Amino acid sequence: MHGLPNIKIINTTPASHDNANPLTDKLLRKNKLSKDIAPIEMKADEFVDGEPVVRWSEAEVIRMNTIENLQYAVVGKFYYGWPNMDELRKLIPQRCGTKRDCQIGYLRNRHILIRFKDFEDSVNIMSKSVYYITDKEGYSY
Repeated sequence: MHGLPNIKIINTTPASHDNANPLTDKLLRKNKLSKDIAPIEMKADEFVDGEPVVRWSEAEVIRMNTIENLQYAVVGKFYYGWPNMDELRKLIPQRCGTKRDCQIGYLRNRHILIRFKDFEDSVNIMSKSVYYITDKEGYSY
């Protein structure tokens, strides 16, 4: 990407498969940004095998996801262009059968970010690898 280095993000804390993690439970129960969640400090990058690396603990990753409201976020990719954003905001919930509202916005070239308000909606959309969307003019994406 225009001479910028690719930076790998490494979680330095092993993932806990224990569902009784009190930090995770507390942070994921909050739907909105809370003043009691401290912002994440900037991390210095380091080099591992000649590649820049930023290390984050599991708790920091959970905090970042909570602060940015990404707990139930999904990134979508279009291979053949995409309809306009207003149309996407109508078509995606209809086509994917979401039960609650979601926020949809452009992320970067051919990618969109979908922020679900409900865990079930994010799991349902992730359970299928491909969705086809047909716009009002009959084009499929």
